[in-house]
Amino acid sequence: MIDYILLFVVVFGVNIQTIFKKQFYVKNPDTKNNFLYQYTFFTLLSACVFLGVIYIFNFTFCIQTLIYASIFSITFCLSMFGGYKALASGPMSLTVLISSFSTILPLLFGVAFLKETLTILGIIGLVVLAVSLILVNKVKKGEKINIKWLFYLSISFFANGGNSIIQKLHQSSVGGDYTICFQFIAMVIAVIITGILMMVKEKPNLPVFVKNSGFLNSSLSGVANAIVNITMLYLAVNMKAVILYPVVSAGGLVISFLTALIVYKEKLNKSQYIGSL
Repeated sequence: MIDYILLFVVVFGVNIQTIFKKQFYVKNPDTKNNFLYQYTFFTLLSACVFLGVIYIFNFTFCIQTLIYASIFSITFCLSMFGGYKALASGPMSLTVLISSFSTILPLLFGVAFLKETLTILGIIGLVVLAVSLILVNKVKKGEKINIKWLFYLSISFFANGGNSIIQKLHQSSVGGDYTICFQFIAMVIAVIITGILMMVKEKPNLPVFVKNSGFLNSSLSGVANAIVNITMLYLAVNMKAVILYPVVSAGGLVISFLTALIVYKEKLNKSQYIGSL
């Protein structure tokens, strides 16, 4: 029972981060001043501080965890940057929907390399997800695809899938231990990477960032991110991939779909409505 409660926490946590990012972009539509690196930096810094407090009371370490965490930090930064830019250049509903399909990557990885079994129900679920993806991406006659949005969405898609695979591999290799250690090291490295990029690519303007709710949104997003990643590390060992990733994907679709329609008043065509449902 506890595993399914934690599964709900993951679904909700992933989507609340997207809402925080989208809300910040709505307040800052000027792409020349969208604080991409600054927002990401404070998101990761918040997650790092949150994890650091926990890590103080649960200190563990191993070289294997350091290696996996270092790789994870790179794919994690790519997923953050790609996701933010995709939300800034395209609709939230379709961005979250397609990004959710990145859960197919660790699912297939688990079946192919970790000898996990794909049940009939799992196969049906994948087919339904595939059909919905085709429907929501049906382009109207004469409508052009936003190449910029598609580019950043692709980065987010593969990086998110990579994140889950690395988490799964780490937890399997260390018997489910070093959860907090893994996340804390990964966040420290990610903070350093984004901090350097922020100083090089942007001119940090903290007063404006705070005024436009950037600091608040990014900090709350960071805490949610830390909770999601800790929970995912636990579930990666205690729940089969064929259950975990499709549920996270499908649950995310429902929440993001409702948020996009109710909060942001985004309009979808008939095939996209059917696909999202």
